[in-house]
This record gives sequence, C-alpha cells and structure tokens, in this order.
Amino acid sequence: MSRQSPRMSAETTETLNQVLREEAALRRVAMLVADEAPQAAVFEAVSAEASGLLARAQVQIACVDDPAELDKTIARIAANTGPACAVGVPIVVGGRTWGALVAVSVTAEPLAAGSAARLAGFSQLMASAIASGQAREELRGLAEQLGALRRIATLVADGAEPKAVFTAVAVEAARILGVGAVALLSYDANSGMFTKIFGTHRDRAAAPDGTCCLVWECPYGALVLATGRPARVDDWTHAPGPIAARYRELGYGQAVAAPIIIDGSIWGCIGAYGEAGEILPAGCETRLADFTHLIAAAISNVQARQARDEHRSLAESQ
Repeated sequence: MSRQSPRMSAETTETLNQVLREEAALRRVAMLVADEAPQAAVFEAVSAEASGLLARAQVQIACVDDPAELDKTIARIAANTGPACAVGVPIVVGGRTWGALVAVSVTAEPLAAGSAARLAGFSQLMASAIASGQAREELRGLAEQLGALRRIATLVADGAEPKAVFTAVAVEAARILGVGAVALLSYDANSGMFTKIFGTHRDRAAAPDGTCCLVWECPYGALVLATGRPARVDDWTHAPGPIAARYRELGYGQAVAAPIIIDGSIWGCIGAYGEAGEILPAGCETRLADFTHLIAAAISNVQARQARDEHRSLAESQ
C-alpha cells in the first residue's frame, strides 16, 4: 500500500510562499547592484520591494552623520509617520554605520514578527551598493586628479612661467576639490609675511592679489609653517585679523592648505576654502599637496634658468 505525503497546512504554505517572495525580491535588488545601477535606483527598489514584503508597513531609508543618533532618527521617523510601531536595521558600510532601513506600521497594528530579519537582507544589499558607488566615485576622482596633474606637469615640462602654472593649479584644484576658492601664497621668512599671488575667489575675494599679511592673520599658513605638513582649519569663528573676518563675512567656512617646499624650505602654500557649514572631505589637504610638488618644480625651473642666465652674463662680462 503506497504511502501518501501529508498535505501541508495553510500556515506552512504561506510561510514557504513568503520565503519565495522574499528571495525573489532580494534577487531583483541584487541584480541591480550587480549591474552597477545608480544608487537612487537601488534605493528606490529597496524601499518598494521591502514595503511589498512587509504587510502594513512603509519602508524608508535613513542616512545619519552620527551613528549614535540612529535610534533617535528611527523614533523621529515613526513619530512623523503616525504610528508608534517601527523597526530599524542598520546599514553598515566599511565598518561604519551609514544609516538604517526603517519599517513603520501604517496601521494601528504592530509589525509582523520577523520584520527586522527580512530587512536585514536588504540592508546588506544596500551596503554593497553604497560601497560600490563609493569605490567608483573614488576611482573617478582619482582619474580626474591624475588628468589635472598631467596637464599641469605638461606646462611645467614646457617651461611655462610660474604665474601660468599658479593659475592652472588654482583652477584645477578648485574643480577637483569642489570648492569655489583657492589661493596661492608665497612666504617671506625675513618679514614673516605671506603674499597672495593668485586666487580663484572672483567677486568674493577677501583680499586682492598682491595683498600681504602677517603669519598670525593666516591660520592655515601658520599651521603649515609650524608643522611643514598639510593642514586644515575647521573653525574660523575666532580667527584674528581683518582678512579672516572678511572671509567669514563672505560666507567661507573650513580651509585646507599644503606647503610648497623648495630646497627643503617652505616657499609658500596653497589654500582651499569651503562654504560656511560645509564639511570638506577628509584628505583634501593631502590632495592639495600633489599640486604643490608641480608648483615647486615650476619655481625651481625658473630659478635654475635665472641662475644660468646670471652665470652666462658673468662669463660674457669677464
């Protein structure tokens, strides 16, 4: 007598169907990530797919600057949406909490058991999409910077005058760093003063080209002289002097700088300025340093030509 398999209960059937729906949803999002779809498309798909899986829930994506604020952010989303029932799963990118996937009940009933576990799969896919996007952005930024450095290096190799190199560096650095203002300053150790040689400030220049200032009036310049290394000034609130006050009036915020070193001594520096309230990305000052090497090479070339001309003139006079 043949044995018949017991019929699955309705509850078991629904559970299996739920698993299949979840796998299909995750697969669709995973394909977007694998195809390197734009982050906005991935985010939209995650929100739609997760909301479809979780009955009576609306899924949102929350980005946080401070991981410690994650719980408060989830609570705020729940409060703004209406119901008090919400569950959030962190999105961790590179070991750092980038944000969270938050599911909020759209009815008075609580979310179904296992909602957080279902969100976890989507949060991992989102983390992969964000990490991939960041990697592509970094590669794109590196390629742009290398292109800029190559163009300036060509100027230097062709024997361009320092002013032409200064101008090219200021324009390229402003574009690469995404800032509206870059200034090139020379330093005179005898007088203890900086002189602004060129800037991309246009109508928002706090000081015209040729302006001189003491070291204490240039906060990032003072740091560069003290350390001989790239530096950044995160807060200009209490920076002394009329030039710093003018920068604040014009709406500038953070500043980063890198020294221009020739023959082991600081010849000057290059500074870049962000907008008030803007946070310049970490490493901006190091990226500026790549440009200062080319500036130093251009100045050294001119000094070498001047020395040769002087020796030639001396030889001819003798």
